[in-house]
Amino acid sequence: MTGEDIFNYYGGSVSTAGDVNGDGYSDIITGAWGFNVNIGRVYLYDYFMKNEIIPEITLSGEAANNYFGDASTAGDVNGDGYSDVIVGASGYNSNTGRAYIFYGGTSMDNTADVTFTGVAVNSLFGASVSTAGDINGDGYSRCHRWRNFRYRKCLCFLWRSFNE
Repeated sequence: MTGEDIFNYYGGSVSTAGDVNGDGYSDIITGAWGFNVNIGRVYLYDYFMKNEIIPEITLSGEAANNYFGDASTAGDVNGDGYSDVIVGASGYNSNTGRAYIFYGGTSMDNTADVTFTGVAVNSLFGASVSTAGDINGDGYSRCHRWRNFRYRKCLCFLWRSFNE
């Protein structure tokens, strides 16, 4: 797998995605936060099923210097049985930051289903994204979003399911 350009920072974030499309095989997420003046891109590969290195889906950021794809992960956050793709864009809106959730499924598209936006300039919300798994036994994974305060202190935001 290779990026589209030397300055795309392809592979700046890489994660296994679980089974995003329901084919029974784990998928791979690769971020390229430097794509097109740091707008950023994320590529979802279904390599194991198709045995080819062509992205199944390409997700793109919104504007220059958003750094979309500087963090990415996956987990079933809406409880539908498909892994969902979670992408951070820490540079969004003067480094306020944003995190996006794209629901997985047999007809997944490249439009975010849920977005979260930071509240303060330079907080870099979305610089780290992760799932916590089902921490209370209700069948839903929890979603983390980190908000960084100039690398001195961090807050962790934990969301319940998105179907409740």
